[in-house]
Amino acid sequence: MNSNPITYPSMQCIIKHLEANKRFQLVAQCSSLVKVEKSQPLVIKKLIFNRRTISFNGVKYKLGAKNKFEAPHTLAIKQLKGRGPQINVQWLDFPDDGRILELPESFKKFKVQHFMTRSSDNPLIERFIDPKSLPLKVVHISARYYMSLLDQKILRTAEGLTIPCVPPELFHAIGRNSTCRIDQSWS
Repeated sequence: MNSNPITYPSMQCIIKHLEANKRFQLVAQCSSLVKVEKSQPLVIKKLIFNRRTISFNGVKYKLGAKNKFEAPHTLAIKQLKGRGPQINVQWLDFPDDGRILELPESFKKFKVQHFMTRSSDNPLIERFIDPKSLPLKVVHISARYYMSLLDQKILRTAEGLTIPCVPPELFHAIGRNSTCRIDQSWS
């Protein structure tokens, strides 16, 4: 049996395709992989911010000094710092008031496909959504904020828009020539 170690390029390829939570666990177990892990794009299917927690693909973490992967999960803040390439997020959601746990400055500007918002003045929109993401695939908004969100480029350029109850004024505000597809159901 061949006992040659995995080469650096091979390790990059393996880590690049690992699910986010598995990558965090791998680096926690083998600190020599930190540099190669952070040099690869991170793909997150569902990223949810809350006031005290952050969820990656359904696994909720508190941030702390050391990793703990049994419930309650704790993610070391150092794993979020100094990430190199873009972080790709398929679904992004954060609270209405924009108040979330403290994150390192280097952990921002995600390439996003789907976004949910319930507030028109959420400061996290500009902090976390990279303008290169536009147009987003789908923006999910609350019916009560639709008119105040129409001025935002993120909504006006979206390929799809999901609103739980579509008011008639919205069709006039978006315009007849819009390429936006409107879906009246929450997914």
